[in-house]
Amino acid sequence: MFKSIANTGIRTRLLGGFALICGLLAATVVYTVAAVSDISSRIRAVVDQRAPVAIASTELVGNLYSTLSTLRGYLLTGDAQGKRDRAAVWAELDRTAAAVDRMAEGFSNPQNKV
Repeated sequence: MFKSIANTGIRTRLLGGFALICGLLAATVVYTVAAVSDISSRIRAVVDQRAPVAIASTELVGNLYSTLSTLRGYLLTGDAQGKRDRAAVWAELDRTAAAVDRMAEGFSNPQNKV
């Protein structure tokens, strides 16, 4: 086999080497396009689904702590405004929980939908 390669002309060897380099370049471009497409779809999933859910869950925690603080304030002072404030924060917490529930419908893993 090596003798047949050695017997070929320089033109044939140069064309063969050039074809090999072009093939490797084409394979690299195809792989790069596929990898970038996969990364793009993952970024889209993070931006469209995961980040809003993370932000909403952080809001839920903040609302929960806010209800606790308004409850403590109401229990310490007995001020009726504290009771109204707590009711307003609970309404906001309910809206945020409903938003998280709507977002959870788009989850692909059924365990995450609960």
